[in-house]
Amino acid sequence: MAYNHIEELPAALKNNLPKDAMEVYVAAYNQAWTHSAHAKDQRSGISIEDIAHRKAWGAVRDKYRKQGQEWVRIFG
Repeated sequence: MAYNHIEELPAALKNNLPKDAMEVYVAAYNQAWTHSAHAKDQRSGISIEDIAHRKAWGAVRDKYRKQGQEWVRIFG
């Protein structure tokens, strides 16, 4: 299911990602969820939720890097 707000994210995400990274995650997750729900390949065996989480993490990693225990924005 898509997320309506960042407050709905699992605690592991809320406790580790900065607010703007959570917003990136939610936006990418929701976009992937919507797209995957319309184009689900039954043969892949991968759930829509798994696909959406993978896409969302990819979006976060495109803009952030983990340094020590913190996620920091990449500038450039």
